[in-house]
Amino acid sequence: MMTRRHFRHFIFYPFAALTALITSLWLATPFIAEHYLTSYIQKQGQALSIGKLDVDFFPPKIDVKDIVVQDKTQDTLTLKRAIVKVEIWPLFTKTVHLSEASIEDLHLKVVQQGKDWIIAGINTAQFIAPEDQQESEPEPETTAPWAITLPYFSFTNSQVNLSRQPDPSLPAKIDTISLNNFAVNDLSGQGLSWQGNVSLAAQINNATLSLNSQFDYSPEKANADLQITKIHLPIQSIRHFLPSPYHESKGQVDLTGGFQFAQTQVDGAPVFDIKSLMLNTQVEGLDLPLGEQDKVTSKSTSLALSEANIHVTSADQLTAAGTLSLQSTQTHFEQTDLVALFEELTLNTPFTIMRDKQGLTANGNLDLQLEQSLITQAEQKAQLDTLVLKMPFDIKQNDEFGLTATGDLDLQLDKSFFAQSEKNAQFDSLVLKTPLDIARNKMGLTATGDLDLQLGKSMFAQTEQKVQFDDLALRAPFDVKQEEQSGLSAKLASSILDMSEFSLSSESLAVQNKQLHIALNDIAFTMDHTDTLTASLLGDIQSNGLSVQQAGNTADYDTFNLTNTLSLQKNGDTLAVQNNQLVIGIKGLKAKQSDEKQFSLGSANLTADELNIEQVNQQPPAIKGSNINITSESVDSLLSDTKRLASWRNADITGLTFTQQDKDFDASLAQLNIANLTVSEPISEPNTNQAQPALSKIGNIKIEQVNATQDGAKIKQVTVDSAKVNLILDAQKRIKNLVFVDTEQQKAPQTSIKNRTSPREEDAKNVIKNTQQAEQNPAFKAPYYVILDAYDTTGSSSIYVQDNSISPALQRTLEIETLSLRNLNTQKKDQATVLALKARNGKYATLQGDVTIWPLADKLTMDSEARYKGSRTATLFLLSCHYFGLSN
Repeated sequence: MMTRRHFRHFIFYPFAALTALITSLWLATPFIAEHYLTSYIQKQGQALSIGKLDVDFFPPKIDVKDIVVQDKTQDTLTLKRAIVKVEIWPLFTKTVHLSEASIEDLHLKVVQQGKDWIIAGINTAQFIAPEDQQESEPEPETTAPWAITLPYFSFTNSQVNLSRQPDPSLPAKIDTISLNNFAVNDLSGQGLSWQGNVSLAAQINNATLSLNSQFDYSPEKANADLQITKIHLPIQSIRHFLPSPYHESKGQVDLTGGFQFAQTQVDGAPVFDIKSLMLNTQVEGLDLPLGEQDKVTSKSTSLALSEANIHVTSADQLTAAGTLSLQSTQTHFEQTDLVALFEELTLNTPFTIMRDKQGLTANGNLDLQLEQSLITQAEQKAQLDTLVLKMPFDIKQNDEFGLTATGDLDLQLDKSFFAQSEKNAQFDSLVLKTPLDIARNKMGLTATGDLDLQLGKSMFAQTEQKVQFDDLALRAPFDVKQEEQSGLSAKLASSILDMSEFSLSSESLAVQNKQLHIALNDIAFTMDHTDTLTASLLGDIQSNGLSVQQAGNTADYDTFNLTNTLSLQKNGDTLAVQNNQLVIGIKGLKAKQSDEKQFSLGSANLTADELNIEQVNQQPPAIKGSNINITSESVDSLLSDTKRLASWRNADITGLTFTQQDKDFDASLAQLNIANLTVSEPISEPNTNQAQPALSKIGNIKIEQVNATQDGAKIKQVTVDSAKVNLILDAQKRIKNLVFVDTEQQKAPQTSIKNRTSPREEDAKNVIKNTQQAEQNPAFKAPYYVILDAYDTTGSSSIYVQDNSISPALQRTLEIETLSLRNLNTQKKDQATVLALKARNGKYATLQGDVTIWPLADKLTMDSEARYKGSRTATLFLLSCHYFGLSN
């Protein structure tokens, strides 16, 4: 039974003593703590003052106010208030529950001198012992770690004045670090597992930082949500923290953003996820030196990463997706001799990147815009008013060799100028669109696409040469393959080039072309590893309004067209080119030389089944043409405005086939027709009536079945219809209507040739026999032979002679009713040639004769029979013999 005595001795007195002891300690602790702190601070050469220090035991709590530590000149530490309160009952469960914790208005002075750090006037070097610098092995934990809970902690209105002087020979760097607010909410953790909310608002010099974060971390998983409310960085305030090349930097950087972070364990390996990643960076007034001469400046630049997600399983397995945006105004970049200026730069690129065991995959959409850009390097210069580049892309890399890339390039340039040394080019507009598909593997490379290029008014210049045009359009779908075994091959279904108002000018040449159209279809190209090359295509060229001027010479035409099927093969030293179904046409051709020679052509057409070229071992090329047909209309050739060399209404060549190599050739044609041929016609001056008749006018010339080689020619039939010959002689017997030679340069014909001898065949054979290598000497080559089966003159033909060398002047007209020649052969000396003539002068005078002649006989042999009627005919016949030297 408990008595009062027992109660007093065993309960009341011990409890009273314990209460008195705790009360004494509670009352004495602040004084004892202040005493020891003051004593320690004084030993450091500082003075300490504490406004209030409260210590509670139930529950444990420390509340300190108005702490000031100062040296002889300044305060090194000031603290307005700090509170720490711990709940006592959770301690029995190994949990530290901080029910109240805060620090308010802490001001601290930190100085770095050499390697020493002095904090609040206390040199921390005295606390570092050599054994402290050695890492100690952690002791294994045998019990469960303590848990900590903190509902709320705040650290506000605090500041650290930092002075750093690592090198005593350099001035100290002064910084002010302000902690406006640091708050922790709902913090709890045990061992390596922690969770809570953190918010921070701080400032370094004039740079500010504000962010909020929520985290939940454990060794098995981690989650965090970070939101950057604002980061404001004036570079001048923090540039001494940057590497030395950037100490002269200027500008300010503002950053906002946020992301969600998650880490999990999969099969014992960490997996990282970053979701809803957003970063917005704004840079104003940037001036960033990159070296002694290199720098980057920008009036305003914004860089944003939005809607980004990153998933990392390992270094070889990750995915990333998002949108990257860049906008910059008045950007200037310099590096050595490279200078780039951009008035406006805009970049927007949604992207997705995935890497796994199969390889790498990247797809996105590149969108780039440049305004008022200038790029220079040494003598190179590029100036762009506007550049717009859009390119969706999809790239896959399977292994070291496996690569596929698809995209759709869309490039637009406005008012562009490019220069390099003396070369320059400028475009009013340029549009390039190219869907493409590229694949590479161990076997080789393939590329397909559709090139679409459009140029507005453009100009290219180099020294004194200039090329310009109003419009150019190029369309070329392509399919290219390169394989190790078969080599390189390319196919283009259709390639079309259109150009308008083209002009080329140089010091002595000027070319203008109103319209040019080039279409190349079914293009095929192959080249194997032995450099054997084959190529084929169907070509179609159309040109309108071409004009050429060079050194006083001019040429122009209305239209020109060419179509053909071309194939080319090159194997070693052998080159073969084949043109099939060749068609060439031209209309309205006019040409004039500086010496007043002129040529005009109404139209001309050429068709050929084949036109082939082959060259072997650097030998002269062999050329072969098959079934070539040529037509021409309205041809006129003038030596001057008063002299016509020749003209015809139309001319046709049909069935021409030939082969030619070096000086050797073999040609044949089915027929040659020339209609309304005029040769050597003087043209009267304007407003004068003194025109001379043409030397010859022929209604039609037909030549049939011609075969010719380098040795001679064989002609089946020559027919001349309605030939008019006019021979006008002046007083000196010079032909006045012969425009080929000036009248003053003509020599009067000799009336007779005396002692005329001709070399005999036996004499030529003796000379060749007595001369070494005579066969290789062109002087001993056999004369060119001519074989003509038949010649006929038809229609109304005549010869008019006007001789002003006699008085009175002679005027006679010989109308030819029949003129024919048979069996002319200069190869056979025993071949007889038959000439038949029937002519009329006036109504009653006639001349008729048959002549058989052996022109190549050892002795000239002729058998003739002539019948003439009328004195005028005889006179004309004798005069003709006199003029052409046939009389003795």
